[in-house]
Amino acid sequence: MKKVITRIGFFTLILSMFASAQPVLADGGVIGTPPEKPDPTKPSPQYSGCAGQIVPANNSEYEERVIDLVNQERKSRGLTPLVRSAGLTNAARYQAADMSQDNYFSHATKDRENGELVIVCDPWERIAHYYSGANGENAAAGYFSPEVVMNDWMNSGAHRANILNPDTRAIGVGFYQNYWIQDFGTQIDSPITPTLGLLPENLLFMYSIPDRKLYPPQQHFTPANVGSSEQLSWQVTKSGSFFSVSPGSGTTPTQIRVTPDNFNHNQANTYTGSVTINVTDPSSVAGSPHTVQIKLIVLNESITQVFLPGIHK
Repeated sequence: MKKVITRIGFFTLILSMFASAQPVLADGGVIGTPPEKPDPTKPSPQYSGCAGQIVPANNSEYEERVIDLVNQERKSRGLTPLVRSAGLTNAARYQAADMSQDNYFSHATKDRENGELVIVCDPWERIAHYYSGANGENAAAGYFSPEVVMNDWMNSGAHRANILNPDTRAIGVGFYQNYWIQDFGTQIDSPITPTLGLLPENLLFMYSIPDRKLYPPQQHFTPANVGSSEQLSWQVTKSGSFFSVSPGSGTTPTQIRVTPDNFNHNQANTYTGSVTINVTDPSSVAGSPHTVQIKLIVLNESITQVFLPGIHK
């Protein structure tokens, strides 16, 4: 049985595996201009073969948001929330990256040989390199936000069935340059544990006395849970009186703003301090507490901002 979901400018795929049936593939369904073949003069893609490689996250916040939306849908129907699986996450990230780099759209994993696409393994072979017990996969391309892609998946009966399957216990989401993969499974292999991340080590400010100007006026960073889909509650403590931090507490992914606003604007000096982000709920989160060093240099000279022209070979 083949099911194709199409949308102007976007396209999606559905893959389901049932106890009494073989997996159903739905390739194609593209409306618009098909992907062009890659330029043979460009370097070979980083990912090839039937998976096994670990692909770094392209946008972990997008992946986490999709899982959050999936569990919202399941919770509203009284279903058990899904646990983020390390194996399924790696399998999904590989397929999303491989599709993007080889310019194709399919559940099957493919390589280009002499400019032509060749299937190297089916989806179940790919996922088996990372995880045992897969029972479904959703795929999409061309979507620019988790909310939009989830909306279309939920408006497709087959995709929605994968998301709301009562037998499913685990999920992995891969995002790579607007290619999206959801992989589902029946086994909780190794849950991805909550981890505080996406935080800088240092923030540097400079103030010019002649210019009467602060560079930059303020800086922002956004604590995130890079290990699981769980929301983290955090509090901020600071050392140093020459700057302010707002807000003093929040939940991921709330943005934190640092602004130097209490220093001598007429005397050259160097100020140092720090901001520490500590997760309060849940307890014992990896990466917490995290301290960001803050430095402000007050200069008795003008600051000139220059750019070199772009070059190409």
